[in-house]
Amino acid sequence: MSEIDYMQKYEVEISRAINETLPTETGYNQRQIFNYARALKSLPGMADVDENTLRSCVWLWYEQAKSNIGSKKFFDLWVDFKYAWAKVKIKIGEAVFEQALRRARANPIGAKELDGDGRFRELIALCRELQSVFGDKPFYLSTRTVARLCSLDISTAYIWLWFATETGILKIAKKGDRKNATSYYYLGIPQKKQIADDDD
Repeated sequence: MSEIDYMQKYEVEISRAINETLPTETGYNQRQIFNYARALKSLPGMADVDENTLRSCVWLWYEQAKSNIGSKKFFDLWVDFKYAWAKVKIKIGEAVFEQALRRARANPIGAKELDGDGRFRELIALCRELQSVFGDKPFYLSTRTVARLCSLDISTAYIWLWFATETGILKIAKKGDRKNATSYYYLGIPQKKQIADDDD
């Protein structure tokens, strides 16, 4: 689809994305353009459009935001947008855990990388994708969430999370309590060694 065709087909949706992310006060921060990038990436087919279409969308935002963003130049805004575009992982309307699980299943960890039950490898891939979403910050993950997403009983989910920390794949950032789940860092898969029976 050409730039003109796309802009015409999704004119209403693009306008809504602009209106919902424009600064409401004088000043600019990168979160505003990140929110716009996320809103755009949530539109059908937008993740695959060409550079000219993206640039046109950013120009529309810039034209309407100029009165509030002061001396911010379009080039600087475009650079901020491109950085945000590359960083957007979760589209609007998609739950973080479900999106991360979809990405984990699309890029699974194979038996050659990590021994063990296929669902354990899926859990580790899920943690990898969650860390990708949260960047250098820890991610929260409860035993119940693991059980639901990976089709496990609560006891197995608890033991597998413990096992992942014991083997150095995960690191606890903050222990959970009655109100909050435990937060983790994903550290990566250590040099392969036999750590569980393969039940595939």
